[in-house]
Amino acid sequence: MGYVFRKLRYDLAPFVLALIIGPTLEESFRQALMRSGGSFSIFWGSPMALSFLAIAAFLLFWSLLRSLRREKEKKG
Repeated sequence: MGYVFRKLRYDLAPFVLALIIGPTLEESFRQALMRSGGSFSIFWGSPMALSFLAIAAFLLFWSLLRSLRREKEKKG
């Protein structure tokens, strides 16, 4: 897989992190859902969770804006 990722010019660091953290994250996700009785509201029910979600949404939006500006400057 590393060879294919290099040929396609993908960064390997996120892939390695996903392999290491993925199983633990999935188990914690399942435990949280079991504790909440299957309700997804546990992920945005507390102020701390809402803060993290807001920061993640802001960072995603900001990176999309930056990439759109770069493409506009290249064309322009």
